[in-house]
Amino acid sequence: MAHRSLTTLASLPLALSLVAFAPRLLAAEGAIDPATPPPAPIEVPPPVYGEPIGGPGTSSSEPAAEGGREEGPGEGHGHHHGGAPLAGYGDGKFFLRDANDTFLLLPSGRLQIDTYGFAGKGVPDYQRSNGTGLKADVALKRARVEMSGRILKRWYFYVGGDFSGGGLGGSEAQNNGGQATDMFVGFEASKWFRVQIGQFDTPFTMENITSDKWLTFMERSLTVRTLGAPYNKDLGLMARGESPKGHFHYAVALTGGDGMNRPSPDNRADVMGRVLVRPFAGDDKNPLQRAHLGFSARWGRRDPSYVRYDAPGLSTPGGYTFWSPTYGTGAGLTHIMPSKDQTAGAAELFVPFKRFDLAGEFVYVNEGRREALDTSLGNTERAGTLKGYSYYVQASYWPFGEARIAGEPAGYPDPKLDPAKLHQPSHPKRALQFAVRWEQMRLNYDSTARSFDGTTLIPGVKTGGLDGTTKDIKVDAFQVAGTYWATKHIRVTAEWSMYHWDGTKGVDNQAAAPGQSKNASNAGANTLHELSARVALAL
Repeated sequence: MAHRSLTTLASLPLALSLVAFAPRLLAAEGAIDPATPPPAPIEVPPPVYGEPIGGPGTSSSEPAAEGGREEGPGEGHGHHHGGAPLAGYGDGKFFLRDANDTFLLLPSGRLQIDTYGFAGKGVPDYQRSNGTGLKADVALKRARVEMSGRILKRWYFYVGGDFSGGGLGGSEAQNNGGQATDMFVGFEASKWFRVQIGQFDTPFTMENITSDKWLTFMERSLTVRTLGAPYNKDLGLMARGESPKGHFHYAVALTGGDGMNRPSPDNRADVMGRVLVRPFAGDDKNPLQRAHLGFSARWGRRDPSYVRYDAPGLSTPGGYTFWSPTYGTGAGLTHIMPSKDQTAGAAELFVPFKRFDLAGEFVYVNEGRREALDTSLGNTERAGTLKGYSYYVQASYWPFGEARIAGEPAGYPDPKLDPAKLHQPSHPKRALQFAVRWEQMRLNYDSTARSFDGTTLIPGVKTGGLDGTTKDIKVDAFQVAGTYWATKHIRVTAEWSMYHWDGTKGVDNQAAAPGQSKNASNAGANTLHELSARVALAL
């Protein structure tokens, strides 16, 4: 109601002047006796910011929603926000809305500028097939323009596109990185049930549904990013909801299973879901009220007659691929592709204390694979499996400022505003966060595990080039990060990551450090250090 307040302020001098000079004007016209004492001045009340349209008494009597709790239809979205501003900044968001919240727009976006440096024995000599190596660089990791909001109170949407560079391809040609990211439309029937269709973060693991704006580290863990949810987003349908006080959350999705912006090539789908419980939710006096325990599961199938894209590789955030789904050269170039059943399960734990957080996740996968030559992708040379587990544990400490300034992990995008917070003045908050993470990955890739007739290998099938000697994929990771949050919208992060591959490449580990790329038995060259930093804007 800012325009009404300004209008009232502008009209005050005129109103007071008319009150003061009214007796003289009326006397001049003979309407009153000049000897009659002038009436007492009329007191004009000062304008009140946020007065509802139509004056006092016209706002909704609906009480403000409980702090931190999502409102359902009729609990804030369906009522006028007590004369709150129609545009501006509040509840941690920039917004544009009409007086009754029939329409709500939340413009947003993200910009992440990264730098990477590398160290370790043999690392300076490492070179990929396209001529690139592990060299210090500056890159636009993400540059997204986004818009979310609500229409008719119950319908919500999210639209986003990324315009960052896509790195270098063959002959060091620049790839086009532009692509659609979150793109969905949803309907909220109640807190217990929301349904949406489009492209979204798949509900598998805690980190995968935590926006990269608010991650503790610069990128998601190896456990989640390369194994549990390697595609991050997918096209499909999802239903989700929660109990009124937040003790229980669920999400179930039916997706194509082939990743973002990729239509299904085989008419198959993935089914996945995640449940979360907060035993102490609603108890404001309990420091563990936001602690949660969660479980995820997914299952799908890939038709070997139609799926011809490579399976996900395993790589570090800096871009070093330590296990690739392709190997060989020339006529022997071989691709490893998803095939048949794809099964995975996960468990998660998050425990926040006053200035200290503990978090961890465990992921197990058992997924079918097949190998085919580059010249005949439809012809299966051998059928195998990738299975095993990975986990991470991490701890965060907030020495000063607002702990968990960007919120808690595992929050789904939900376009809404808290009415109570729109009246509160904006007090910029800052924070400093330190974090450590330990991670282990133990996988088994067997290229012929599904190529047996009983106990005998099918005639003509030979073991592939990766697992002829060993089926093990082993890597350990240790990371330390420090982040300064200049409000939740600007962050500066510095990070050190150390990756260690146990054993010798091709002998007792299919994966290897870059220092072993030319000499597999290079003693002591099984470690990679990544030194990275990020300046990020998040709206």
